[in-house]
Amino acid sequence: MIINIYKLVNPIDNSIVYVGQTTESISERLKGHYWKLNEVKRGKRNWTKLFHYLDNLLPTKVNIELIKSINTDNNNLNEGDFLEQYYIKKYTSEGYQLLNETDGGVGGNTLKHKTKEKQIEIGKKISNKLKGKSKPVGFKEHLSVIRKGINNPMAKGLNPKIACYKGFELIKIFSYSFEIDDFVGVRGSYSNVIKALTKLPNFRPYGYRWEYYKS
Repeated sequence: MIINIYKLVNPIDNSIVYVGQTTESISERLKGHYWKLNEVKRGKRNWTKLFHYLDNLLPTKVNIELIKSINTDNNNLNEGDFLEQYYIKKYTSEGYQLLNETDGGVGGNTLKHKTKEKQIEIGKKISNKLKGKSKPVGFKEHLSVIRKGINNPMAKGLNPKIACYKGFELIKIFSYSFEIDDFVGVRGSYSNVIKALTKLPNFRPYGYRWEYYKS
């Protein structure tokens, strides 16, 4: 499978406004962005910074340019995420005001680049939607199994432990694999972290640097 890393460029001033990845051709991906914009206008999707930008720019449309193509048939399943994150950081460091709302990659933190007020607003909406809903049968028991590690290999202690860094700042030390899933907020995050530690040392899943912790 081919993954294309691309950028959206303002045709007026040639500024880079967005970085993404797709398994489609980049021309089809551009059509997809505007197709989704039409869905936003019909109330089928939520507005994002990118959709506001595309809409305000009309009738002019952004250009799409290929940054890099990679073949994932050679066990590089995570390289698309790594490159997307790399170019988001690169262009941001060069002063471009990107419209990406995450740091890139699967399971990116969609709240990170929102204001504190917006994060609180979203949190309240989620809480209100969940309020009053009954938990599935066995929910408490299942949660207890996860936390205590009863017959659950995902909850067994990590040896060595895994540390998470943002730049050079130590964010958290994890003693259990399920803690990584909880921290990132994406099921299966632990697997990607292990791949980064064992196979792709330059890959930083979810925007963090991961290392085995040496106490």
